[in-house]
Amino acid sequence: MKLKHLFYLLLVMPLLATACDDDPEEPKLDPVVTVTEGVASLDKLTFSIEPKNADSAAWVVYESSEAEPTADDIIKNGTAVNAKEVSEVEATNLKAETEYSIVAAATGNGKVVKSAVIKMTTLTPEAPTPDEPALNLKSDATIEFGYEGGEGDITYELTNPVEGVELEAKANVNWITNISVEDVVVFKVAANDSEDAREGKVTVSYDKLSFDVTVKQAGKPKEENKPIEKFDVTFTSASYIQTSTYGDAEIYQFRSDDGFQANIYFEISNGTPLVPGVYTYSDLVAAGEQNYSASDSRITIIDENGEKVSGLLINGGNITVAIENNEYKVDFDLNISYNTSTPFKASFRGLFANDTVWEEGQDPNPVPEFNNWDAATLISNASGAIEIKFTDSSKAAEMHISFYTNSSYLPAATYKPGMPGEGYFAPGSYLLLDGEKYYYNLEGMNTTANGVVVELAADNTYTFTFNDMTFGTDKLVKGGWSGQIDGLKKDEPGSDFTPDYTATKWMWAGYSSISWGNYYNVSGDNFSMQVHFCTSAAQETTLATGEYVWTSTTGISDSYPERFALRSVNIDNTSVTIKGGTVSVAADGDVYTINMTLNSESKTYKIQYIGKLNEDNTAGGGDTSDLINLTSLSYAGYNTTYYFETFHLTDGGNNSLDMCFNEYQANQSKIYGGEYEWITISQVGYDYGYFATNNIVVNGASKKAQGGILNIIVDTDKYTFDFTLEFTDGTSQKYKFSGALN
Repeated sequence: MKLKHLFYLLLVMPLLATACDDDPEEPKLDPVVTVTEGVASLDKLTFSIEPKNADSAAWVVYESSEAEPTADDIIKNGTAVNAKEVSEVEATNLKAETEYSIVAAATGNGKVVKSAVIKMTTLTPEAPTPDEPALNLKSDATIEFGYEGGEGDITYELTNPVEGVELEAKANVNWITNISVEDVVVFKVAANDSEDAREGKVTVSYDKLSFDVTVKQAGKPKEENKPIEKFDVTFTSASYIQTSTYGDAEIYQFRSDDGFQANIYFEISNGTPLVPGVYTYSDLVAAGEQNYSASDSRITIIDENGEKVSGLLINGGNITVAIENNEYKVDFDLNISYNTSTPFKASFRGLFANDTVWEEGQDPNPVPEFNNWDAATLISNASGAIEIKFTDSSKAAEMHISFYTNSSYLPAATYKPGMPGEGYFAPGSYLLLDGEKYYYNLEGMNTTANGVVVELAADNTYTFTFNDMTFGTDKLVKGGWSGQIDGLKKDEPGSDFTPDYTATKWMWAGYSSISWGNYYNVSGDNFSMQVHFCTSAAQETTLATGEYVWTSTTGISDSYPERFALRSVNIDNTSVTIKGGTVSVAADGDVYTINMTLNSESKTYKIQYIGKLNEDNTAGGGDTSDLINLTSLSYAGYNTTYYFETFHLTDGGNNSLDMCFNEYQANQSKIYGGEYEWITISQVGYDYGYFATNNIVVNGASKKAQGGILNIIVDTDKYTFDFTLEFTDGTSQKYKFSGALN
């Protein structure tokens, strides 16, 4: 409701300004700042800072036994907060069972003032029972290293140990290595060849007990480096990534501790594990040959300035793969397109992640069987197809089967693999193991007899029987499953609809240029989403009545008028992936009753809207604010965690944001034109055609995006950005930029 009050206030401000033009200027008020106590825990305190009439504000927390700082000291050395609003603040890394004093200061009208001091005490740790184990850190919680690296140790105290439980320690970064657990935890820190400082963490755990030790390392001092004439690299880890779309190629990734990375497309006929032999240079992966694709493989290096150079092509050379003592021995003798042609020598010794090797005479492709199906979950109930996930917990396997049906439930029948139609399941059904999909194998199968027998009892109990179904080349599915499936029943529910959430806005938002039909921005007090319908059903002021069934956004067209799709679903401040559901639309004149039943993988959401479309007269864009014209585009650096390039956009005032692109779609001096779809920061580094956002500020307030489409037009050195971002608070914002990259 605060936003609505602010809206009305903005409407009347011009009238107030006109009425007061002849009044004398009001005197400027002195600043005031207030600290309000929040919640205390073992190692942190929460509280709020409320400045008034202030230009700047800051706060400090100190042990009550220490001297109270002056207002000037607080402004100069404290932690700054927004001087125009109440800030919820959290002080962390505090001592338990300790009294702290909290005081804030503010400036304004030429004065510096302090708040009253409040005192809060951190909680006292609960003493462990005499019979329960206890794990305590005895050394420093933060260990610092120079850029050269070195060895560190962590001292701990373990009392009341339990027989059969071992103490463990692991790091969350790959430059902390050689961790061993004895009377103390010992680890090594690799040299930091970057000028940037870095930070990692070692977690020491014992059963459910654990503590963290922060490891900080300084960056390497800047120095003039000689041009690199060749590379000699030791890869310390390797993993199988995926099957390439090119022929029989399999993609493997090798990494070193100092930032080198190689993605190699090997041509192998047996799939993983990697077959020993000498792999030779080839422009394209050729079926039946033992080679690698030089045109698709990539090596990422660190240049003479310590900066990452991405996507370097291989010009020639060999890769030799051998197996010794049940470990891989991989040697690289290559040329890469660095400068003109630079030698690249590298080696790897060890096992691939989640992989094993076989000795001579062993079968590299034993036939794994899956038959212990212990759970079934409805994933999608879209028009024309029902997707069900079956789980084999004993082998951490998932099987996703899409059954074709014209019913709202799954009729009893024998389903055979084939194209869409009653009595068939999709050949695109797959088995999921360790993140890898193995699709149903039609080759050599008797499609008349091979398939799934589905039986349905009167109480909606389903029985599935799997008749020797092959996935991939060698994974055999047998057995079956019986039980009731939530959301899948023959008898439809009654007309009563009890919503969990109430929508307060159903706002026309226009047409998506990526063929997602016409759509509305729908939101309530604790949720927001886009709801897409085909163009013949959804208009600015009318929505066709009837029943709609969920589908993915690719299924929205006038050929399927009974479908709807969703994007940017955020419920209870959490992004939600919807797998199925229905929308029922009824109307009494221009007043609509819209009931939505949406199924995620773990929960069903019932949402209801009763009212007129665009009822608050903001049709043509929902609650989208006025266009922001951005005036500056600059390069902001490379993210080594998620592998993307960052660019900063601003209007020079209270509006700015960071825009992130895949490293193959942009570099320090260029961004490629085209249409991009919004995606999260953690995913943007791996997929083409996407962008992410960070550090969004609109009119001085922080925002978090959850969707949007970006169009970039490049004309020589001029870039034109045109896009709209949808935010998690239910609002959206239009942007435009036209100019050069600074």
